[in-house]
Amino acid sequence: THDNIDEIKNENIQNIIAVGKFSEKQINKFANENSNIVFVDYSPNENIFDSVVSNFELATKNVINHFIEKGHKNIGYIGGTEAFKDKSDYVEDVRGKTFESYLRNLNLWNEKNVYVGNFSVDDGYKLMKKAISELGEKLPTAFFVANDTMAIGALRALAEAGIKVPDRVN
Repeated sequence: THDNIDEIKNENIQNIIAVGKFSEKQINKFANENSNIVFVDYSPNENIFDSVVSNFELATKNVINHFIEKGHKNIGYIGGTEAFKDKSDYVEDVRGKTFESYLRNLNLWNEKNVYVGNFSVDDGYKLMKKAISELGEKLPTAFFVANDTMAIGALRALAEAGIKVPDRVN
């Protein structure tokens, strides 16, 4: 296990399992050390590298479809941004992109219902508190929260505000 790509240079590495998001520069360093690379949670180039990734687009659409089947039309989003491991740039989050495009196609998009910070419990909490404060009675009846970590914070903010889940917000 290494957090620094430069640490692998002097070791007899037979395979690399790269977990997380990596910049092109980092990927090239990996490839220069070993061609047996599998990326987990990121697919930099499907024609060259093997990868294991969640289908966030399908999962996002399935959650939205479930909300709509339950009668929700005012749907909010709490998500985060993520940078490459070397902090050279941000990674586009498929969940947020899919949430917006899918709700636009369904004519349910409301930019005021979208809150984005970091993928952390603290930001899930802060963003839900902000949504409660800003939206008041117009608070969505359902929220898509991008990951479990953020959901913990969001649920705590709802509980503190006396907003019942799932009675008032799903």
